[in-house]
Amino acid sequence: MDKNKAALRKEYRWRLLQQDRDISKRLNLRVFIRLTKLCKPYKRVGIYAANDVEIDVSKLLSWGRITGKNLYYPVVTNAKGGKMDFFLVDTRLQLSSGYKSIVEPKLCTFRRLAMYSDNIYERARTTKDSWRFSAPELLIVPGLAFDKQGYRLGYGGGFYDRYLARYPQVKTIGVCRRSQIVSGRLPIETFDRPMDKVICV
Repeated sequence: MDKNKAALRKEYRWRLLQQDRDISKRLNLRVFIRLTKLCKPYKRVGIYAANDVEIDVSKLLSWGRITGKNLYYPVVTNAKGGKMDFFLVDTRLQLSSGYKSIVEPKLCTFRRLAMYSDNIYERARTTKDSWRFSAPELLIVPGLAFDKQGYRLGYGGGFYDRYLARYPQVKTIGVCRRSQIVSGRLPIETFDRPMDKVICV
């Protein structure tokens, strides 16, 4: 099963790299419009900084400021344990390159604390900024592929799987292009959780 997933990851990443950039920008806008409607009932929304093949949802950050939403970005808080948490972000200036060059919230103070602990989050909870760590009510989730049952093919790190296992009450929306929907079923394991909804454009 792992080999099968590895082959699928390679295939779908290659497909996504062939996407026309102008078309991708139009798709990003269509996803943004749909997400603003779906996010309305929620106060705390978790988003992500897109890599070179993912749907870009960064417009939600400025939209959240205008509409009074709290927007959270993921940050790896324990790389060895495959753990991530979400940190409140108010502006793009609070983002920088982090774990494996993934853009995430700047946590300089917490990084220094990590010299003494593998778990940044446990240390950060005792600081004056601990309120910024919180479980969003809704997560917008990227992926390499999705099936029609809502199961997701990620990048193999298991960070979202572990996070959602800790916070099963969090609602999820996957976002992707039509070319990322597989015709059959993705290989799944016991810890895999389907998305509550998938936006496909």
